[in-house]
Amino acid sequence: MSDDGDDGLPPVGEEWLSEEPWEDDSLAQFEEDADHLDAQIRAQEKRNKLNFTRAVGWIVVRFI
Repeated sequence: MSDDGDDGLPPVGEEWLSEEPWEDDSLAQFEEDADHLDAQIRAQEKRNKLNFTRAVGWIVVRFI
């Protein structure tokens, strides 16, 4: 996976961007306004990192 943002998709036309067709799309607005899954995923990632750090800490302490 490259970090330069090239995901293999063709570039978006300038005229499409200037029209902003997503402004009238109710599903797009809902996704933008109520993306509760993103917050849940971020919270779970934090818990996973904390649990991993604790487990590694215990392993290091037991090893020493």
